[in-house]
Amino acid sequence: MRFVHPDMGFQAETGLPGIQSIVIEEPRCFREIIGDIALQIRGEAGLSVLSEENQPVDMAKMAELLQDLLTFDINSRQLQAKIVSSLEKESVAPEHHMRTAELISALERHIDDLAFSFPCDIQCLKLSFPSILKAVGIGVRDEYEDRLEKLIDYMELIREFDREKCFFTVNFRTYFTDEETDLFMETIESHGFHVIMLEGCSHARRNRERRITIDKDLCEF
Repeated sequence: MRFVHPDMGFQAETGLPGIQSIVIEEPRCFREIIGDIALQIRGEAGLSVLSEENQPVDMAKMAELLQDLLTFDINSRQLQAKIVSSLEKESVAPEHHMRTAELISALERHIDDLAFSFPCDIQCLKLSFPSILKAVGIGVRDEYEDRLEKLIDYMELIREFDREKCFFTVNFRTYFTDEETDLFMETIESHGFHVIMLEGCSHARRNRERRITIDKDLCEF
């Protein structure tokens, strides 16, 4: 994928050897580019463009902005919805359809038994497997001690249950050591994830890093 901004000359690309980073040392420019991405992910208009095979794509569908790298919630609403949808499809697959029907029937019978003495007839008006899934609160187990493992797993889950996306990380280098950064870059490159690292200041360049720098005078190199 390719990321560009009309006011800048850079072309940031994923899918090439190495990991793309953009170091933006001018605070206003840094703020505006991140804000522009955030607006478009929310479905609003923006200036920057994300493209795939030279065709612009909708950032609301194809991009994620990861700003809170320490406490971000792996159980995002969007991911939960995609997992529930996948479970719904599995529930009607030939190997699961009969058991799903038996489960719903057993639940209906149990409710009938519970209401046997009631002076009325009780109906299960909204009983279905999708409603059961929503009621039980499907979520990914979040017991990570390693924040990088959690971040990588999140990217893998998005790919598995949603689609291939471009992940924009914000100030990753502020939170993680050079050694952790090397491991992160090695992992996302081996998995083929699309990642662009946005940094507000320069750190030691890593071996796998392809860096674009915008300095305080807005000079690019």
